[in-house]
Amino acid sequence: MKYQVNLNDRSYHITDSGEGVCVLLLVHRSAPEQLKELTTSLSRLNYRLLSVDLSAAWPQSPAQLTQSQLSDIASDLHLLADINWLDEIVFAPCLLGPSFFILLEQKLRSRIRQLDSRTKKSQLLPQPA
Repeated sequence: MKYQVNLNDRSYHITDSGEGVCVLLLVHRSAPEQLKELTTSLSRLNYRLLSVDLSAAWPQSPAQLTQSQLSDIASDLHLLADINWLDEIVFAPCLLGPSFFILLEQKLRSRIRQLDSRTKKSQLLPQPA
């Protein structure tokens, strides 16, 4: 399903597909190949891919985003997780760099973990409490 949502007065295009553990992927029109790569690597696993296109809300290159803007994006994703009742999120490495995960982890706390680049099924299964 594709839809548009406003989070903290910023517009995002969302693609939500599949069922299972939620894999969150951030995409931008400047790097469209990322979605295809992740979808291919996860194609045989039971997952829900939630891709968030940052392009409408943040038209500049992701490399030009300030720390304050990255914090705003993390707040927006926290709101998106609350709206979608996401208790467990696997965050795919993204174009915002590895330090962005730290910002997101501060907002979502134990609800999020990072996807290893060598994706294995066990990494997408629920983690023991």
